[in-house]
Amino acid sequence: MITLEQVKQEIHNWTKNYLDVPSDHYNGHKPCPFAKKTLDNNEHRIEVSAESPARWYQEFAEDDKKIYIIAYPPDMIGLGDAVEELNLKWAEDDVWGIAFEPSDDVPEDDTNDPDQWGSVTDESYPMLLIQSLSETNNLSLSLEKKGYYKNCSSDFMQQFKARKELSKCQDA
Repeated sequence: MITLEQVKQEIHNWTKNYLDVPSDHYNGHKPCPFAKKTLDNNEHRIEVSAESPARWYQEFAEDDKKIYIIAYPPDMIGLGDAVEELNLKWAEDDVWGIAFEPSDDVPEDDTNDPDQWGSVTDESYPMLLIQSLSETNNLSLSLEKKGYYKNCSSDFMQQFKARKELSKCQDA
């Protein structure tokens, strides 16, 4: 079983050694140019949980943190489907979730290798990131203008466009 300390260390290592390092895949930009500042300014909450994602959406909506990162047990299945369904509801409250589920697929960015960025556990586990929908879209728009998404897959871009459209529907 993964521990909170392991997850916190992995998030720190992933941020420092991957998310905050310029990448050819992201057209010379950092994979997540906002992650380090968010961690450095303690604008995040990291948890290990087996509880429903809905519980965390509600808590996030009532908190002042910019992002929640929830690690789930390695054997959890269906997180992506649950998050997709919750996003339809929670977008009304400007809350957005992103599910990361372990897979055997080759990552789009080959520099996103746990051995390179400093994984501290051999277990792969699903994660849920919860953040503001409007802030996510605003930051994504600024990155899009810089060519950030140039090398992203068509699947990723479809999700990106669907998120923007959902946000537009909420604004109307």
